[in-house]
Amino acid sequence: MAEQPNRDEGEEYPVGILSVPTGQFVVWALFDGSVAAAPKIHHVPISEPLLCTTWSDEQRQIADVMVHEKEFDASIATIIGMTTHTRGFPFVKLPDGVEARSGRVLERKESLFLKKFFAAEGLAKPSKPWYRCWAEHCLSPIVVIGDGQKFLFHQLDLLRNEPVSKGWLSPLSLALTSIESQKVVGATDVLRVPISVLSSQASRVHSWIQNLRPRLVIYTRWSYFQRRPLAAFSGVPTIVISNRRVDSSLDCARDTELLLKKPPDWISNSVNLPRGLSLRYLEYPVITSNGLQDLDVNEEEDEDF
Repeated sequence: MAEQPNRDEGEEYPVGILSVPTGQFVVWALFDGSVAAAPKIHHVPISEPLLCTTWSDEQRQIADVMVHEKEFDASIATIIGMTTHTRGFPFVKLPDGVEARSGRVLERKESLFLKKFFAAEGLAKPSKPWYRCWAEHCLSPIVVIGDGQKFLFHQLDLLRNEPVSKGWLSPLSLALTSIESQKVVGATDVLRVPISVLSSQASRVHSWIQNLRPRLVIYTRWSYFQRRPLAAFSGVPTIVISNRRVDSSLDCARDTELLLKKPPDWISNSVNLPRGLSLRYLEYPVITSNGLQDLDVNEEEDEDF
């Protein structure tokens, strides 16, 4: 799913309903596979300075800075603040209505760790510095939607620190989740970290988030997906976890019964799910603005992942 391109207006985007016997570790298994897919950063040419998110040499981290482009020796150079990248550099133009974002996200010790990691893994090269590797993952993040963040981070802590789970997560996943958890759950830190675990209300409180185009979106329950603002992350390949321990999984089976589509070849030829897991495939039209009323669904409390 993460390898699929983001869809545009007039197209339909894929939504996979993943039925699981328990939600334990599912989000992190999905994250582990998703970060292996190439980042998807849509390039929007900008000839005049506009507010974008990218790596700032002045601040030594991902930040919101003025960016523009100009021709340079038959190519396009990217000017970020006071720095010119003659070979170009990835950035994401921020949507209208974004709040001013300040404060450090990446601490010096985290920068040093990531620099060593990307070099050791052969991902950073003289032509591709470590902070470009980091920027690509931050600008094309995995976004998780659902309440109950403390359960998710408890699971991550077990995966990272328990001897029995050593090797369950790839070195890349371990590196990208090494940042402090409060940065991951901060709605205003989206695009500044490789994964954001947001509450089910985050995209309503911070409406500009709805217009972002991450690499993959994961909803931890069907009810969270069902009551989303319809334009939120529309066009981005999406996975909805249907935990059979939770009552909403019955609602999911009923609500999607008449919406199911035959999985395309890129799923049926590549996905071999373990016993006990199943996938329902849906497609939804891309919506660029939400003129419809959001569904009024009663809030649920996450008791178990």
